Amino acid sequence: MPGWTSASTSLRIARLAQKHREQMLREVKAGRARLAYYEHARAKLDHILAHPGEMSSGDEGMWLGKTAASRMACRYDVAVYSDHPDYRPEWKP
Repeated sequence: MPGWTSASTSLRIARLAQKHREQMLREVKAGRARLAYYEHARAKLDHILAHPGEMSSGDEGMWLGKTAASRMACRYDVAVYSDHPDYRPEWKP
């Protein structure tokens, strides 16, 4: 094929590999952010449950919703690895 020397092919492969690596790093960062959000929401919900009446029922409901939604997002994230030996059935979405 014209224009497809081994040097240009190697360069294209290297660029694709770098782009893929950068994308994977962004995906890992996003996953960590989702997990951190869940952990924050869960800690807030645990505090609410330990101190009933400290917040309005609307705020309590909001934190319950945030915790449930972020937990489900994390479960969908880990479902990709359901064939891994360390995957736990209770993590299923």
